[in-house]
Amino acid sequence: MSDTRAPSAPSSWLRAPKRAEPASTRTVMQAVYQRLLHEILTLELKPGEALSENMLADRLNVSRTPVREALVLLATKQLVDIYPQRKTIVAPIRISNLKKSQFIRESLEINLIKKALESGHQLALHEELERQIAFQETCIRNGDIASFYASDEAFHRSIVDHAGLPELWMDIADAKLHMDRARQFTLKHVDSMAEIIEQHRAIALAIKSGESAIAETAVKEHLRKIFQHLSQTATQFPEYFEFDA
Repeated sequence: MSDTRAPSAPSSWLRAPKRAEPASTRTVMQAVYQRLLHEILTLELKPGEALSENMLADRLNVSRTPVREALVLLATKQLVDIYPQRKTIVAPIRISNLKKSQFIRESLEINLIKKALESGHQLALHEELERQIAFQETCIRNGDIASFYASDEAFHRSIVDHAGLPELWMDIADAKLHMDRARQFTLKHVDSMAEIIEQHRAIALAIKSGESAIAETAVKEHLRKIFQHLSQTATQFPEYFEFDA
C-alpha cells in the first residue's frame, strides 16, 4: 500500500539559531524570512497551516515586528495568504503559480545554455555537470536526500555561472520557489532521483556536443516533469493544492 503521508523535510537541512543575535531590525527580519521560507519550501509549514505572529515570535525568540515584516514579504511571493484582522496562513500550492514558475525557469535556463555554448566553455561546463551527476549517484546510494538536493541546485547553477551571468541565479531561485515546494512530494523517492540523474545526463551530453537544440529539448523534458506527477499528488493531498478556476 502506498504511503500517503505528507513528506517531511530532512532534519539535516538548514536550521535557524535558537536565539537571535543582536542585529539591525532588517537583519533580524531577513533571518526570520529565510527561516520561514525554508520551512514553507520544505513543507515543515504545510499549505493551509495557520501562522500566528505571537507564536512565531516566541518560537524564533524575536519581537513581532520582524515576524510581521517577514510574513508580508512572503505574501508578495504568494507563499503566505494574509487576511487582515482575521488570520494568516501558508498559501496552498496554486497550480497557476506553479505554471508561471516553471515557464520562467525554463525560458531562462534554455537561453543560459545557449549563452554558455556561445562562450566556448561547454567542455568545462560538461566536466562540472558530470561531477555533480557522479555525486548525485553517490547520494542515492547513501540515501542522502539533502545532499542530492544541494547538488541538483549546484548542477543548474553551474549553467548560469558558465554563461557568464551568475547574478541571474537569484532571479531563477526566486522564480522557482513554487516548483521547489511542489517537488518535495517526489524528491524523496529513489526512482524519482534516478530519473532526475538521467535527465541531467542528457542535458550534460547535449552541452558537451554543443547541440543547442538537443539541450533545449532535454531541459524542457526535465523541467516539465513536475506536471506529470501533479495529478496523483493532488489526489493524495487535495488540501494542499488550489487548481485554476
